[in-house]
Amino acid sequence: MRSALIALGNDDPTQLKFGGKMSGRLTVLLIVGTMITFVITACFSPGWEITLRKAEQRQTPASSITSTPKFYPSPLVALFVDEFTYNSIQGEIQQYGADIEKDLKAKVVIFAREFRKPEYMRNKLLELKNQGLAGAVLIGDIPTTYLKAKLNEPGLVTVPTDFYYMDLDDDFAITEDGFFEYAAKPLSLLPEIWIGRLKPPVSGEEGISLLKEYFQRNHAYRTGETRPAKEMLIFDPVGVEGIPNNERARYLEDVDRLIERIGLYDPSEATVVFGADIVLDLQDYLSRLKQDFELAYLNLHGTPTIQQIGSSRISAEELKRLEPKPYFYFIWSCSNGDFTKKDYIAGSYLFYGNGLVVLASTAPVLGNIESGASSLFPLSLGATFGEAYKYANYLSSITLLGDPTLRMRERPELTPKLLLEKKEIDFGEVLTADIGSIGPLAEGPGSSEVRIRIENAGEAPLKISPVPSYGYYLRDGRAPEGLEAGPVSFIFPDQIEPGTSDEISFAFLPSKEGNYAGFEAFYTNDPEHILVVISFKGKGIKA
Repeated sequence: MRSALIALGNDDPTQLKFGGKMSGRLTVLLIVGTMITFVITACFSPGWEITLRKAEQRQTPASSITSTPKFYPSPLVALFVDEFTYNSIQGEIQQYGADIEKDLKAKVVIFAREFRKPEYMRNKLLELKNQGLAGAVLIGDIPTTYLKAKLNEPGLVTVPTDFYYMDLDDDFAITEDGFFEYAAKPLSLLPEIWIGRLKPPVSGEEGISLLKEYFQRNHAYRTGETRPAKEMLIFDPVGVEGIPNNERARYLEDVDRLIERIGLYDPSEATVVFGADIVLDLQDYLSRLKQDFELAYLNLHGTPTIQQIGSSRISAEELKRLEPKPYFYFIWSCSNGDFTKKDYIAGSYLFYGNGLVVLASTAPVLGNIESGASSLFPLSLGATFGEAYKYANYLSSITLLGDPTLRMRERPELTPKLLLEKKEIDFGEVLTADIGSIGPLAEGPGSSEVRIRIENAGEAPLKISPVPSYGYYLRDGRAPEGLEAGPVSFIFPDQIEPGTSDEISFAFLPSKEGNYAGFEAFYTNDPEHILVVISFKGKGIKA
């Protein structure tokens, strides 16, 4: 067991030995003010010896696949806990940290204090980033930051988001009330770390009780004491709105293909409910939530505190009585994830049943199952929820609620290995009138098309899939206005067999004059290259 690092007022750490029985390793860093000094006096006897012991080694059978994937190398994980919560459930939080260290072979640091300013949080994360920070879990009452976004509403929408804490390479300006904006155009859409929140839908002692029960449930899942059935629920009445009944069979075929691409389930292991031949009433929905699904994808109309089920509504109180059985959720429903609201719906799914992780939006959303669920496939490669969340193109409104360090699957024994010729493209000068097409390769600057060789040097087929709406670009240093089409499109093979190679064709199609720069991306099932980002530049000139 590693010793505790207790940072007293001057941040000078003193090493102390933990008392009691704990499994795994735990490094704790408490930023101590006047109030928490008393807590430390109560928790640690003054005569305890100063010691540093070797970390406990995890013993695993040679036949099991439990090694940490290389996309998650020796991570540092930070836990930020408000003072009241830490004092109330210190034992559960320490056990949680020990579980993370054991499962991820990670080092965990805990910051426990009364947090007031998000700038302090971000500065601390920036310090830890240089020490290999993978991500952080925000437990209890942690400062919220907001974006003003133009979604599909008449004016700007206030979006609670943790992106301020995740994107550590870009500069932000932030106001006293927590609203932030980019000080300059973002360097990339991919954040540097992941963030997860554990915020009960109620406060006070009831909220503390929910957190305590959550950590007990989390520990039982990690140790294998509880294990859900390998089944998925897709409840998607909104996804088929406007689709004629005679075309809904094709919808089911599309869903089956998506399930196969995600890789967590076979189509036979998924229950799909979309409103073609059933009456979507409240009781039908509730009956499905009583079933022991491992993962539930829910696409429903809603607000922060309700969901619309047919002509009925479901509230936090209804979910509290029900105690939903699924363990993991992706909720594609307007504002259900707004953790700033009392009795927010996503929090009810997380804390009142078997819930462990909920991905949900804090703002109005549009889209279908392809918009969100397709980004879950890194979980089938042994990624944690945090890594899958970081790689996804959710922008800022989707929040990860629950434990981002959990996995659903172990890493496959046989994997592909991607070798890419290059990850940067210079198209040079291209006529705006030359809209291009994917055809014969034209070499060098001034080409409207470039091909990149991609090889599979691994032992399993390399699968490639699109990232919905990932593309990002600037023209003359400015983001485009309105719904201007992106200047780059590309065509890729769906699969490359082991020991073979193929090509990805990129076409530069500038619609206006100017200097373009940006990114395009695709997913692969190589655990070491889950998200591949291609940067490009080119200049559109008048014909």
